[in-house]
Amino acid sequence: METPNPHGAFANARARFTELQRVLGRVSRKVLAAALRDLERDGLVARTEFVEMPPRVEYRVTECTQSLVPILRQLSAWAVAKAAVEA
Repeated sequence: METPNPHGAFANARARFTELQRVLGRVSRKVLAAALRDLERDGLVARTEFVEMPPRVEYRVTECTQSLVPILRQLSAWAVAKAAVEA
């Protein structure tokens, strides 16, 4: 089973809730909604509501979060290398 890579899929884009849910895999709607609310509160994710029918909401990373992407990539590479050594 492939490990989801949300920071790669979401690093430079806007995404709708269902797209994030698909990328993340087996996360429940309730847990994802709560996580997105927390990330928005902390200034790491921006939420944009579009007044149209049907209603649409998009999420995007903020500039603050963009600065974390290189660190997350390094951490991910370290974890993959560590798992390979331990296997």
